[in-house]
Amino acid sequence: MIKRNRNLASWSSALFVAAGLSACATASAQSEAPGMIVKFRDDSKRESLLAQLAKRYRVELGAGRPLALGSWVYPVSGDGRDAFVAALLRTPEVEYAEWDGRVAR
Repeated sequence: MIKRNRNLASWSSALFVAAGLSACATASAQSEAPGMIVKFRDDSKRESLLAQLAKRYRVELGAGRPLALGSWVYPVSGDGRDAFVAALLRTPEVEYAEWDGRVAR
């Protein structure tokens, strides 16, 4: 009985490690895309406006993550990502949009 429990523990440990490695690989692939920080004046229009502009500029948005003070960060990939952010800045519903990264002083 004790040997059987050890085998079960070994298998469950191996599955736990495999699941963790898989999750890390997925997270690193998403983090390769540059992040865009955006804040909307009216957050209820956020998803529809982002989807509309992403389709127009042929960019792919990753899952958004909320930040402090009502802003969001989205991974953005595709050739039109600079034009996409520029279009967001021209949109009256957007308070600000910028690339996520370190600021040089």
